[in-house]
Amino acid sequence: MRTRPTVLDLIIIIAVVLLALALFLLPFLIGNEGKEVSVTAKSGGASVAIYEGALTENKRLEFENNGIKLTVVIEDGEVYVAESSCDDRVCVHSGKISLSGQSIICAPAGIVINIGGGDGDDISAG
Repeated sequence: MRTRPTVLDLIIIIAVVLLALALFLLPFLIGNEGKEVSVTAKSGGASVAIYEGALTENKRLEFENNGIKLTVVIEDGEVYVAESSCDDRVCVHSGKISLSGQSIICAPAGIVINIGGGDGDDISAG
């Protein structure tokens, strides 16, 4: 015996779809105000901050650590490694990051690029 969906069933389905859509769009609607990019380098067992700045400032930065050169680009609220002199270039292939808590790591250079600040409620998938 088949039963037809009731009005309450349809209201629940619509509510669930709207909630899912809102959660998906939330990180894009929050923006990048107050978020900061920090770059740290590990040398001799100690981590040293080598750059801190706003995610909203477009910049091209050059870093060198452990004999590896990295070019980091901050552009349009995103950060990525444009070039690296290491052999594997995993950091270059990591792509762009823009949400609080996301990181790009270049293990051979011992350099970590991290996004922090903002409201801290961003959803991070990587």
